[in-house]
Amino acid sequence: MKLLLVGFSEQNANLLSFLIQQHFKDVNCIHIDRGLTSDLKFVLPEIPNEHKEARGFIINLGGVGMLSYQHQHSQMIMEYVSGRPALLTTRTTINIWEEVLGMHGNFLYLQSPYTKDTILPVLQNLIEKAKHFVVIPKNEIQIDKPDTIIEKPIITPKVTEEDKSVLRQPLSHNDLLALPNSPVQNALQHMLKEHFSLVYTLPMIKEFSKLFYQNTPFILKTSRYDVLIDPKNNLAVSTNIARVLDYFTVAKSHPEFANSITIEILNVSESLSQVRKMEQAGAKKYILSTLLWQIYEAILPDEIQTMAHNLQLKLKFMPNFADIAGTPSYVQAVLASCLSTPKTIKNLHTLFSEIKPETIHRIFLLANLAKIADESVIGTMGLDDEKPSGRMTQKNAGVNKAVKVGFFQRLLNKLTM
Repeated sequence: MKLLLVGFSEQNANLLSFLIQQHFKDVNCIHIDRGLTSDLKFVLPEIPNEHKEARGFIINLGGVGMLSYQHQHSQMIMEYVSGRPALLTTRTTINIWEEVLGMHGNFLYLQSPYTKDTILPVLQNLIEKAKHFVVIPKNEIQIDKPDTIIEKPIITPKVTEEDKSVLRQPLSHNDLLALPNSPVQNALQHMLKEHFSLVYTLPMIKEFSKLFYQNTPFILKTSRYDVLIDPKNNLAVSTNIARVLDYFTVAKSHPEFANSITIEILNVSESLSQVRKMEQAGAKKYILSTLLWQIYEAILPDEIQTMAHNLQLKLKFMPNFADIAGTPSYVQAVLASCLSTPKTIKNLHTLFSEIKPETIHRIFLLANLAKIADESVIGTMGLDDEKPSGRMTQKNAGVNKAVKVGFFQRLLNKLTM
């Protein structure tokens, strides 16, 4: 059985071949020389005719010019392997490839550098897939003729109105986005458009800021994993929330991934039934506001600019940071300061002068988008309290005077009484 090694240097291909032949019998590894363009850039090489019957591939993506993923690469790889099992390896993040090609069961993935212990199980899986793959020569592929007789008619199920209501709809254009805004949604979206316009135009922000404030449950679908969202009950359910968040991280920089997200609108009974099914499949329940913090943490820029320093923030409650890995301690400190009384962004700049203003703006937005901010102050402006009022100055005059009187002066004053 032939495996083609593509995109490797001759030295690395020899090492990989030696490892495979040590542990797997009857596997013949063929190294295909790297392909180069006239300007010395790596490309997918031509497969020689004598090796076209190979049953599998191991492809080093960096050695075929795909170190940095671009949307056309997935189609090029699929056409290259023609349905045969393939192990893709790269020293950059492999998650992008898993999300794009995850629906195709013939691909395996391995992040480099890897050890012997990590690669051997993956090679075992690849070889098992390759053994069961049958290469059909082109001259043996038969095309059904138009006059082929079908003995039994194919019955197409009738699509009911209920079925239509659960069809997938694109994130950017779905029935929930057409619903009228609540006053809170209006305030939030006005604040985003007016004071954070660069953020508002980013992929997914505008849609999510509306969807998550609806009362209708829905399923948010990425390429492989789903998350059920029930805004009214502050509930989310998913079998693999980490992979959903990974997808959003990738989609932030690759619009084609954001455009692939769909939603499935549910009614209440469908939602309850779907939650039961997902739990039976091992899904976990999450507090929606905590999940929203993680979603926006994944898709917001690291630093955010705004000139609206009098915007206020008051928290209803703190997110459950026990479920949010890697949150800096200063984030909790900033949020805790806004629990009892509203703080303007300017207040927060003063209280936490060691934190970059752009980071404070990000925390401010995260709190509002994650639905943990008090709705009554969203988008409202506080007073400019940089200068103390005359009343406060008068009230503290005695304190200021007392501070200026030293210990010996106070002792002398007592002795003269």
